[in-house]
Amino acid sequence: MWKVEWNGLNPGEKMRKLNEIIKEAARKAGMIRTRKTKPRQAWFDKECKDKRKEVWKDLKAYLKSKKEEDRLKVVGKRKELKKLYLRKKMQKQEEKWEEIESSRTITEFWKNIGKFRQGKRARGAKIEKEDWLRHFCQLLA
Repeated sequence: MWKVEWNGLNPGEKMRKLNEIIKEAARKAGMIRTRKTKPRQAWFDKECKDKRKEVWKDLKAYLKSKKEEDRLKVVGKRKELKKLYLRKKMQKQEEKWEEIESSRTITEFWKNIGKFRQGKRARGAKIEKEDWLRHFCQLLA
């Protein structure tokens, strides 16, 4: 099934090759799951990602040192990150509005409005008729 040439390989290369073969076989057999990351928001870009990494790096440094100046640095960076997120969200929203305003046809306009809307949400929990009846019977009793 697997034919591998071992001649001329040093032990480190043999081990690496063997690990590759085992991982590939496990992947094909469905034993290894790939991690699915959550899709990022449309406004979340490289600048946000870099700033977030910076905040985490400073947080880790603070947790190691426990110095007050490091804590204040983390608090300040978190505030900056929140402001950045808000600015990016607003930019994206304004881009959507500009796209709506620049629509030339009614179809294009409503298509852009559909992108802007959040979508339908569930209106409360589904309550069975019996539960409603029991509830109001208790109130009236």
